Amino acid sequence: MMTRTFSFLCALLIGLAALPAQTGEWEIFRSPEQVNDYLDMGDYFWLATNNGVSRLQKDDLSSEFWSIENSDLPSGHIQSIAVDQAGTAWIGTYDVEIARWTGDDWEQIALPEELKSDNAQNRLYFLEFDQEDRLWVGTHTGLHRFDGLEWTTWNQSTTGEFIGDVWAIAFGPDG
Repeated sequence: MMTRTFSFLCALLIGLAALPAQTGEWEIFRSPEQVNDYLDMGDYFWLATNNGVSRLQKDDLSSEFWSIENSDLPSGHIQSIAVDQAGTAWIGTYDVEIARWTGDDWEQIALPEELKSDNAQNRLYFLEFDQEDRLWVGTHTGLHRFDGLEWTTWNQSTTGEFIGDVWAIAFGPDG
């Protein structure tokens, strides 16, 4: 009985070894897992997720999805999404990267050293545009503003005051 079982297993292994190997490319499917922020913009909902950005068409719920595998997103963990006055979507990643939608792909925004420091503890929490179309960024290390040309930073080093984690911002009627 043992010889029969051994013979069967050997024949099975030889048969499996003779099968042609499958070739091809892996296809990666990412689940959004968690929606961190959303944007209601015209005909679309934009979703910032832990694995990229989804854009849902409102009328039929068809969707597009961008990840680090199929686009120029700087990172997969999208923490925040905002829109400027021109109607362009901007994303901020948890590990402090910022990009804007060009209509075809994501263009990374150059960040100053104090924002993109080697401090592994720095995290981005939100993006928001004000009435003057300036981008405000809240991080673990303070508050930052981009006017399209220059960055301004408010934190303990620049103000002498303790400004650490900035999770949200609200603008008054006068800006």
